[in-house]
Amino acid sequence: MSGLQDRTVGNAIDGFYVYFVPYGEQRTDYLRHHIVFGSSVRHAVLSGLGVDTLYSIRMQSFSETAGVLSKLSNTVVQRTIGMH
Repeated sequence: MSGLQDRTVGNAIDGFYVYFVPYGEQRTDYLRHHIVFGSSVRHAVLSGLGVDTLYSIRMQSFSETAGVLSKLSNTVVQRTIGMH
């Protein structure tokens, strides 16, 4: 089980990677869209997404000082807002 441990445990978090891909696409390589700096960040705005489109979104924390990444988060599926 030690190979599954979060490697950022015990290290200062410097930020987060936000990955996304249109929902239902059969791909394993999520597009890294946004890098958020700061361990206390609680929200981020993603730009360049399609209108009224479902996306699978995952996050991963990182520590630049330790050079490590956490495990990827669970996947969240969200729809972008449609144009009126």
